[in-house]
Amino acid sequence: AAPGSKTLQLLDCMHCRMDSPSAMTHNHAAMATPSGLLVANDTKPVRLKRLIDRSRRVPAAPLVVTRGDARRYPNLIWASTGTRVRFDRVFCDVPCSGDGTVRKA
Repeated sequence: AAPGSKTLQLLDCMHCRMDSPSAMTHNHAAMATPSGLLVANDTKPVRLKRLIDRSRRVPAAPLVVTRGDARRYPNLIWASTGTRVRFDRVFCDVPCSGDGTVRKA
């Protein structure tokens, strides 16, 4: 898959009002102001650059892009309140080991 494709799908879902009849057609009149923040993290700068370039096409994207090891992810702090950012959902797109393919052979 192209770098950032799943992130852009998540941003698209954040912008659509799913209760709107035109939400599935991506009518701009049905676009909602996102209420959340999407944090995208990767260890490879090339993939992050592609993600940033692609996300610039999304209007008012509530996106923070970071680079680092997710096993030791630092706390994010809201600048306005000084409180930690709390995650209510985490989506991990981890590399496949290919183990299942080896077992099939």
